[in-house]
Amino acid sequence: MSDHKTDDQRHEEELPHLHTTAAHVHEDSDVSISSLGMFLAALAITMIVTGVVVVGLFDIFLDQAEEADISPSPLAESGEPPAPPGPLLQVAERLDLRLHRESQEKLIHETAWIDRDRGVVRIPIERAIEITAERGLPDWPPVAQGVGGGSEASQ
Repeated sequence: MSDHKTDDQRHEEELPHLHTTAAHVHEDSDVSISSLGMFLAALAITMIVTGVVVVGLFDIFLDQAEEADISPSPLAESGEPPAPPGPLLQVAERLDLRLHRESQEKLIHETAWIDRDRGVVRIPIERAIEITAERGLPDWPPVAQGVGGGSEASQ
């Protein structure tokens, strides 16, 4: 019958001996607290030293970069940089198209002076067609009425 042990008895034999006295409330196989404390202290010191080194290197590299930068000419204008040369991107395509068409319509349908000294005027297209039909083109021979194809007109 000694061969017939209960499951609880078998587990007790397999488990390491636990100290349950008042002096020992943890397993003997636990990690040493002093070793863990020394590791954490070394880790903290390493992190602090690494941070100081990184900040120091950053300052050194920043100083080197500032020395390497070319300072602008004292004659250069201060303020906003000039706009880049065109063509620029359109922000409102439909508005731009509408304004362009309005300006073209104004050129086509309104009368305005081009060169007052030489007597050059811009007139609406319809009026220009009427005047050309009445007076003909300047410095061109008049076209005979009823003349046929283009080969006869060129002779």
